[in-house]
Amino acid sequence: MKHSVFGICKYRFQAILGLWQKRKYLRIKTTQNHSQQILCGVCVQLTEFNLSFHRAVRKHSVCKLCKWIFRPL
Repeated sequence: MKHSVFGICKYRFQAILGLWQKRKYLRIKTTQNHSQQILCGVCVQLTEFNLSFHRAVRKHSVCKLCKWIFRPL
């Protein structure tokens, strides 16, 4: 009987721990997504400014900056 009770407790603890880790991962992922949205908003605002240099050069530079910022984590 002791072994079966231990097995049940171990199974339940692992299930709770798995849910906690999943929740923690989702919270981190949500924070990263929010940060990316803010930075992307900044990049969009930068491209909307009427700057003195050619539009294609500006777009190319901002795209490189965004790709560097959002490189695979």
